[in-house]
Amino acid sequence: MQSIGFRRFFCVYYVLLTEATDCQILLSSPVFPAFFKTIPAVFTVKVTAKKNGKKVSKTLASNITVKDYKVRLEDATGATVSGTTIAVVGTPVQFTAKTAPAKATVTYTSSDSAIATVDTTGKVTPVKVGKVTITAATDKASTTAEVEVKNYVLKSVAQTKANTLETVVLGKTSDIKPADIKITNTANNNAIAVKSVSVDKADATKVTVETFADMKDAAKYNVELDGTVQTFTATDGVVSDVNVTPVTIAANTKGTEIKGQTVDKNNIIIDEFKASEASGKNAELNLSTTQGYVDGDKLVLPTVGNKGTAEVKYHTYKFDTNGNEVGAYTKKVDITAVAENAITTTGFNMTFADKAPNWDKDKTTNQLAIGSSKNAYFKFVGSDGKEISNYSDYSVVSSDDSILLLPKTTLINSTTPVSVKGIKEGAAYINVLDKDGKVVKSLAVSVTASSKLTNVTLGNTAITISKTASVDNKVSVKAVDQYNNDITTASKIILSGATSDADKAISATRDGNDVKVVATAAAEAGKTYTVKVEVKNGDVTINRYFTVKVVKTNDDVTKASDLRLEVSGVKDGKVDMAVADDADAEKAAKNVTVRVAAYDAGAQIGYVDNATYEINNDKQSVVTTSTTGASISVVSCGAATVSKNLDAGKTYAVTVKTAKKTFTTTFSVVDTQASASVNITKKTTTKTNAADILAETCEVTYDGKKLNNPTFVVNGNDCKTVGASTYIAKASVYVTNSKNITYTVPVTINTTFTR
Repeated sequence: MQSIGFRRFFCVYYVLLTEATDCQILLSSPVFPAFFKTIPAVFTVKVTAKKNGKKVSKTLASNITVKDYKVRLEDATGATVSGTTIAVVGTPVQFTAKTAPAKATVTYTSSDSAIATVDTTGKVTPVKVGKVTITAATDKASTTAEVEVKNYVLKSVAQTKANTLETVVLGKTSDIKPADIKITNTANNNAIAVKSVSVDKADATKVTVETFADMKDAAKYNVELDGTVQTFTATDGVVSDVNVTPVTIAANTKGTEIKGQTVDKNNIIIDEFKASEASGKNAELNLSTTQGYVDGDKLVLPTVGNKGTAEVKYHTYKFDTNGNEVGAYTKKVDITAVAENAITTTGFNMTFADKAPNWDKDKTTNQLAIGSSKNAYFKFVGSDGKEISNYSDYSVVSSDDSILLLPKTTLINSTTPVSVKGIKEGAAYINVLDKDGKVVKSLAVSVTASSKLTNVTLGNTAITISKTASVDNKVSVKAVDQYNNDITTASKIILSGATSDADKAISATRDGNDVKVVATAAAEAGKTYTVKVEVKNGDVTINRYFTVKVVKTNDDVTKASDLRLEVSGVKDGKVDMAVADDADAEKAAKNVTVRVAAYDAGAQIGYVDNATYEINNDKQSVVTTSTTGASISVVSCGAATVSKNLDAGKTYAVTVKTAKKTFTTTFSVVDTQASASVNITKKTTTKTNAADILAETCEVTYDGKKLNNPTFVVNGNDCKTVGASTYIAKASVYVTNSKNITYTVPVTINTTFTR
């Protein structure tokens, strides 16, 4: 910066002399230090010159200020960047350089263009997840901004119902799955399992999150998505009013479901219920009309302008001394029939899969490898937010047969596949045609190179094992291709010691996707050995290494120096009771096993045998008590029939006690089993038993297949008989998977049948 200062100093110095004196400039001994100690620097200049042949001197009244050259970065908000800017893959961030002097030329660079690129204007385009440094430089100065690229950024969270959050999220929100979102009570760290995630069709940044459990304890909750966290305070659950929804319904339909609501002081919905569910919510909901009719929980109004009435009541069943109910609310609402809007198809979804996907659960993909044939599944949604039924009005065809082979094919439904083949690497589209042959949507498809081994990761790179204890010491191995698909099972794993000593001292064998490690007689206590993990897939080989420290231990678990809790059968804090189509009896069963591992000198030496544990549900009642090592049966499978033994949507606390130490942990139970769909062929019946009524009147489809002679199970709380009418809200139906395992799946009925 000194040379910059001197050049600027002399330029200004010369101008001042010229302006201040009508003299010949001698330029002698100006008053300034030999170098600049600080920037900016201020100087008073003494001028010596000749005038009419005589030497004259003059001290200028003006001071010269030597300023630094500066550059700083601002993001799109105009705020100067001082910390880390969070960006989302595919969403550009505009940086602006503020320079001194203002007209300085700025050059932008990225420290890693694979993570984020930057153009000549300062626009940063995030490419993949990671951290990158953006530099803005002139020829005299530079500055940097740190950018962290994420898949998603959670901008805000607001509670709208006891079990529903409205969030604003940046990123490709259509890919968000329930498991991606973590909700935690900040007071007790209890996790709230997410049931579903839905994206607004008009604004993809608006994401609705539904949970299995209600949040109405006035507690603070953290909501985390891809490392970004927002906090909200839950409703206190105190009812301040009641409502009815909707208050307008389409005329001349099969009926519209009417619901009552209890709301708090902030208009957050505490409970929402149909007429058949009201009693369980300390409420009543009565529907009536003289211009149409009531069908169970539905109101049917045949003509525009017809009206019905819904009266909702909330009870506390607490009374004052005069017999008046305290805290009760009542509201009567008119419901009016309006013209039904024409429903158009607005949502077009496609994915490649081996079987019909669960669209609410499975991640979608538009990638297809060269030479591979895949099943493409399509799901179209109407402007009413519901799946369309007129799939036969649409057909699909490839935009470029040289890249993607797909002859024109008429669609049947969302569970019937269309065969597609990748021909060569490139981008193509599946064009969706309406019944007139016009393209109404083009769905992008990426035909990619064949899968190749790209990376291998180890669960641990350093472990400590006992020379004498007989325990399983394992290191997990994960191999992925260039698309981040797990190809471990299909890869060959070769294990060996990195040196001849290690080869003799350590026995390393493959156990599924793990490496099982045992110290041999040749191992020396106190010595560390290196194991080589060689992973091969096709013509690609990747080597990884981990170290094994062998230690001398006291193998008496009663004298262990450390105890650690091990819980197996739980993933990300949850147990999913859903049964997969390819699950046999062993895979269908879901067990949680709790054990206390004993350690000495940093190595596991065994398990504590005399520890006991208790499992409590969210009502704090004891579910089971047992010794550790025994399994908690969440889902059992006997005689090829599945039984689901715990309650979905609940969190269970585990307390483990040993003579030395007490442990606590929790897990949540969820059930992502897809529902069956039902076609009610008639509403008249000759049967009186609810299950028999359904068998007589309903056709059921599950996983794209129509069930022959389905067997139903109806809970007594889900049906009601009055005279010759039986209303059935919901049921379960038995299905059998590809391994001949039988289990029940839910099916919504919501219909009144008459005899």
